[in-house]
Amino acid sequence: MLKCTDCDFTHHIPRDYVDDKVKYSVDTDEVKMACVYGAFTVTLEVKEFFTITNVPASGQVLHASIGANMRALHGHMLSHCDPLFLIIQQSRDQTTHKYKKHAEGNTYVKFSKEHGIDIVGNINLSKAEIPGVPD
Repeated sequence: MLKCTDCDFTHHIPRDYVDDKVKYSVDTDEVKMACVYGAFTVTLEVKEFFTITNVPASGQVLHASIGANMRALHGHMLSHCDPLFLIIQQSRDQTTHKYKKHAEGNTYVKFSKEHGIDIVGNINLSKAEIPGVPD
């Protein structure tokens, strides 16, 4: 379970999961989720906004995907931090997403309630999860 560092908001995430299409794992130290789709890996780190702890099964239907969890968490982070930055690093076989309170590096997305979405740098949108930006 993820717990917001600024309020009582919580979000349940799945434990490690593997099937024939995806391998989903959670790094509790880095507060990071990873999904491996064949040879391609997608990660999401939210350490600047959440802590993580193991809890008994919630009985909820949980999604072992980066996009679904990102969509569930994005609005909450933006409610505490405006503008909100999504740092994106990409290679041939990987896309990493890291939410931050400040811009970092030269490829990121800046979200603002007042100004919308600004994409900075060369980001392959087809290989990235970016809330509010169509595939």
